[in-house]
Amino acid sequence: MKKIAIITTKWNAEFVGNATEHCLSRLHELWVSESHIEVVTVPGAVEIPLTAKMLHKTGNYKAVIAIALVYGGWIYRHEFVAQSVVDQIVRLSSELEMPIFSSVLTPVSIDMENKKQRDFYLEHLKWKGTEVADACIETLEMLSNIK
Repeated sequence: MKKIAIITTKWNAEFVGNATEHCLSRLHELWVSESHIEVVTVPGAVEIPLTAKMLHKTGNYKAVIAIALVYGGWIYRHEFVAQSVVDQIVRLSSELEMPIFSSVLTPVSIDMENKKQRDFYLEHLKWKGTEVADACIETLEMLSNIK
């Protein structure tokens, strides 16, 4: 049986870890066994599309879930990074005819020194992990009825 791959990033691991943990938990609640899930960790969001494409080439995966948090710092480029990664994910999903789900998020701003903001995004990423797992399973079920 083909697996679901979850691609996560080392960048912003605290936030991405929350989303990944809740994604895994939700997949298990939806009866996806541990043996049918593989977590792949990449350095940052830019590496997600190529990794998804290489996973597809193996023929071992029926879907990929991408989880990352890209936010601005001292250099303005986060919006370009997030947009290009999401654009590639959407293009690849259609081109490869394999669902690739994006939970690559970019907040308008985040102050890592502000506990209230950090706590908000830590909690928000939990929900995003759950939502992307639901979207994955719902889409796979819908696609199985088409073929």
